[in-house]
Amino acid sequence: TFIQNYILLTFNFMDNTLLPDFLNFDIYKISNNNDNIGIIYNNDVRQTLILINKPDETHLDFLSKILGAIQYDITKDVLLIAIEQKTQINLTSILKNVDIAKVILFDIAPNDVGLNCRLPNYFPLEINERSFLLADSLSQISKNKVKKKDLWIALQKMFL
Repeated sequence: TFIQNYILLTFNFMDNTLLPDFLNFDIYKISNNNDNIGIIYNNDVRQTLILINKPDETHLDFLSKILGAIQYDITKDVLLIAIEQKTQINLTSILKNVDIAKVILFDIAPNDVGLNCRLPNYFPLEINERSFLLADSLSQISKNKVKKKDLWIALQKMFL
């Protein structure tokens, strides 16, 4: 009967046999303590959020050039937030307070910001009407021509 099939389906789902790859991530408690983050530029005119590990001045210059290639000004067009290494923040609480359509994570794991998903590097993905892009650290990208090219292609798909 329908009820028996539903119970069996539920049992198989809970047993993780129905969808073995569906529940293949850890669940993390994300605190709302934002002591380890710093807002570098607070302009979300173009509805773009960039999360980056604590950068030095060289990395910010490199990021400025990257954004310039897509006609963005780092000081005027983005909300740029620096996060200390391995700090977990609640991205949802940030997104509740600002109107963001695009999110770029440089060297930040999705689970460190409360996203329980796996994002491939350099492949823009739309989740809940927001585009997300995961990339390596700016340091790694600046030293690697292949990663620069991959980032450029991803940014073109996302912005142009």
